[in-house]
Amino acid sequence: MNRNVSQTAKVLGVDGTLVKQWAFLFKDHLSPDANPSKGKPRSFRDADLLVLAYVYDHWDAVDTEDIENGLSRDEHYDDRFRESLYWYTPLLQEPPDDLDETWRHGILLCAEEDGTAILSWRGITGM
Repeated sequence: MNRNVSQTAKVLGVDGTLVKQWAFLFKDHLSPDANPSKGKPRSFRDADLLVLAYVYDHWDAVDTEDIENGLSRDEHYDDRFRESLYWYTPLLQEPPDDLDETWRHGILLCAEEDGTAILSWRGITGM
């Protein structure tokens, strides 16, 4: 799921200008859409939200170098940041544009024009 600056700010409980500042300061840890070329809107993926949640959690306590180090150690993947993100992630979402035959796991529910539903499930291979 992608979120704009306003939606991201709402999830984090901060002002949009702070989201933009963090996106610039920690751009090496974010997707390219978080810092797009001039004239294109910012867009934050779930992985970006984990980074920004980590930044938010450490913003007042440490300096940017310490935050960089924590992000480099993947500390933003801690369960508490994931659980926080899940509260703001809708259960039903549009499938991503790049969904193709390499799709490996999940549930896909599609509505047909006649109102019937098609359910497709793929398990993680090797499990």
